[in-house]
Amino acid sequence: MSFIDFQECRFVIPVSDFFHRFLHEYGVQLQHLPPNTVLQLAGFVVVYKAFLGIEPNKDLFRWVFEVNTRMVYGSDGGVLAPVGGMNI
Repeated sequence: MSFIDFQECRFVIPVSDFFHRFLHEYGVQLQHLPPNTVLQLAGFVVVYKAFLGIEPNKDLFRWVFEVNTRMVYGSDGGVLAPVGGMNI
């Protein structure tokens, strides 16, 4: 999810369990997400946990957002673009 050098120095990004599940569900890493996508995910978690009192889950997320991916140009194997390959 982040660079090994950062983790060795204990510089990690504090994220929610939903964010970890999102990355695992879609098989992406943090660098695949542009800043606006990270902001939208954080906002989704805040709205559902703080205002509605509901634990965010993938079904609610899919109901609200549409996930778009960008593949590497000329890739037959469906390789996700290394930076900014996923948008919501």
